[in-house]
Amino acid sequence: MMHQAKDSEEFMVLTCGMIESKKEIMTKKGDKMAFLQVADQEHHAEVIVFPKTFQKASHWLNTHSIFVIKGAVDMQSPQSCKIKAAEIIPLDLFFDEWKKIEHIQLTLPAHISFDNITALKAQLQKGPVPLSFIFQEDGKTMQLKYRDWE
Repeated sequence: MMHQAKDSEEFMVLTCGMIESKKEIMTKKGDKMAFLQVADQEHHAEVIVFPKTFQKASHWLNTHSIFVIKGAVDMQSPQSCKIKAAEIIPLDLFFDEWKKIEHIQLTLPAHISFDNITALKAQLQKGPVPLSFIFQEDGKTMQLKYRDWE
């Protein structure tokens, strides 16, 4: 998911990926921050975790590996994807930490079958948040919506 912030040249993203590597450093002011290499099945990104965000998330970085990341794409680096993290939360704590979710839209890999989507839906816990899947079928983009999970 990507959208342009109001009155800004930055694009905000909400993504999910597994941390492949982490490098923690100290700033000139003595604050800790980190550079993360994050990947999903198709893409890689460098995630920059500045001190304020690092302070909130540091205790999770050593105990979890898959994170939901909200942040701004660094447009100064067009040859590589760099995200300046505003928030970083372990996937398994997502619903506990972000309580005001209005809709979830999952974009699935192009090679996933309808049977896999049905199996995925069966594994998900029901809840009050509407969910939709975006996937490719016969060269067309399809969307499956599930409402009223409860």
